[in-house]
Amino acid sequence: MSVFDTMFAEVATPNLMIQFGDAVTYYAPGALGLNRLTVRQLGELTLAELGALPVSAGLALTAIVGQQRVEVDEAQGESRRLTVRTLTITTDPESTYGGVAAPSERALVEIDNVDYAVRDGSIKLRDGLAEMELVRAGAAEIARRGYRR
Repeated sequence: MSVFDTMFAEVATPNLMIQFGDAVTYYAPGALGLNRLTVRQLGELTLAELGALPVSAGLALTAIVGQQRVEVDEAQGESRRLTVRTLTITTDPESTYGGVAAPSERALVEIDNVDYAVRDGSIKLRDGLAEMELVRAGAAEIARRGYRR
C-alpha cells in the first residue's frame, strides 16, 4: 500500500462512514438459514432437512448505500425489472463499522427490510473499501387499456 492508501484507510474511511453510512445486514453465501427462506423453499424441504437448517444471523454493517436505479432486462423473451444500487463497505472486520474481508458475489444484503443480491462481477476492492452493485429482480408488466375489468 502507498502512503496515500494508508492515510485514506486511517482518516477518510471513518469520516465517510459517519457522514454517509446506513445500517445494512450482510448474509454470506451458505450462511442463509431458516429465517431467510421463502415459503416456497420451506415447502420443498423434508422435516429432517428443516431440522438441520441453522437459524443464521447476518452480519450488521454500516455501509454507504447508493440511490436506486431501474434497468429492464429483456433476456429469453420476457422482461424483468431490475432495481440496482451500489454499496460500499469496509474490508476490515475489526473496524467500528463492521466489514467483510472478502465479499462474495453470491452474498445477500438486506437494506431497509428489502433483500438484494450482489451482482456477479461487480465487486471492486480498493483502499480498504469494497464497492459492489446490488440487484433485486421483479416482473416488468405492461398495462393495457381495458385489460382488467
